Amino acid sequence: MGNPYKWLGWKREREVYKICKKHFDKLLEIVEKLNVFLAKFKEADEEYREIFQDIFNLEREADTIKEEIISELTGGVIHPIDREDIMRLIYSADDVASYAKAAARKLVYVDPSVVPNEILDNLVKIGEMSLDEMRHLKNALDYLMKDAKKAMEETNKVERIEESIDEFREEMISQILRWADKVDFISHWLMMKEAVENIEMMSDSMEDTGDIIRGLAVTG
Repeated sequence: MGNPYKWLGWKREREVYKICKKHFDKLLEIVEKLNVFLAKFKEADEEYREIFQDIFNLEREADTIKEEIISELTGGVIHPIDREDIMRLIYSADDVASYAKAAARKLVYVDPSVVPNEILDNLVKIGEMSLDEMRHLKNALDYLMKDAKKAMEETNKVERIEESIDEFREEMISQILRWADKVDFISHWLMMKEAVENIEMMSDSMEDTGDIIRGLAVTG
């Protein structure tokens, strides 16, 4: 008969993995909703304010799932993915939701009708880039316990997109600062700049999470 503790550890690992997948599904939903928000904001459609509330509620749901994972981790031995690695994975991923909510919250204080079209266009574009990154991050987790090589391929894509977003963010900040020289109210351009920074930090969190998945794929 095999070692029953090893079997129990494997079973617990699978259960935790299923909840982690549920968490990543929720994060993808949040980033998708952020993109809807950005599209409505660009069109100065007041519905974006309602969509912010959706993002707020989804972020709370993600927190609930995170707490469920933490509770599950305290219930038994996890092997081979240890408790510390899973905790790092979930807390890093959870930052994605926090930064998405923060970006949307900042934009609620901006009047989109005063924002130059080129900035609005690029705001939508950086949102789309981050959504692409999140999709690859979710793929990486999906592959983690099935195909380590494919999981690593997906994390490499996450890293490349993050680098592109970082460069694109620099271009956007330059546009925003040029706009700032022409406006009387500091609040609009300052909130816009901080929202872009939040989206870039959201992208950084995805890359950090991808790095953790890469490490798990190598050692798992």
